[in-house]
Amino acid sequence: MHDGGMMMGWGLHGFVSILFLTLIVIAIVLLIRWLWRGGAPATTTASGALDILEERYARGEIDQAEFQSRKKDIS
Repeated sequence: MHDGGMMMGWGLHGFVSILFLTLIVIAIVLLIRWLWRGGAPATTTASGALDILEERYARGEIDQAEFQSRKKDIS
């Protein structure tokens, strides 16, 4: 009557378990990579420094004289 015995209906269980575990492993790897990087990668080029300087000037953290002086130092 059942033609499969007690294991009838468990055919996809192994596949779903493997899929679920794979997704968990991928999520853990992505989380570790994100935490290891510390968010955005640090910029060390002169253009990156100039971008930061321009952002600080735009936010009002430094005045025009300091901006010009530091821009001259970077270039």
